Amino acid sequence: MGDRWALSHEAGSTCAICQRVVSSSPYCKYHAIALQSLRDGYSKWKSAYPEISWERYLDSVLKLEVTGQWTVEVARNKIRSKKAMNKLNSTERTQK
Repeated sequence: MGDRWALSHEAGSTCAICQRVVSSSPYCKYHAIALQSLRDGYSKWKSAYPEISWERYLDSVLKLEVTGQWTVEVARNKIRSKKAMNKLNSTERTQK
């Protein structure tokens, strides 16, 4: 998502989730911290469960009662983005 996002997202845009103003990320500072927390957590989970995918990890995190609201919002956003990308890729393959 990094390169595509950078091309379509200008400085001074808004957070992909809450519409707060952002400068260099798809997320505001709160959602960016939540994303970093998810990434850090994934590396720990991956060490314990080598077969776990990013999507499965996100699903698991969403089921935990202790998961914070910003983290939940980022996880849901990532899952939606992945589903949208898969649907787009599927549509492109069927049109060829």
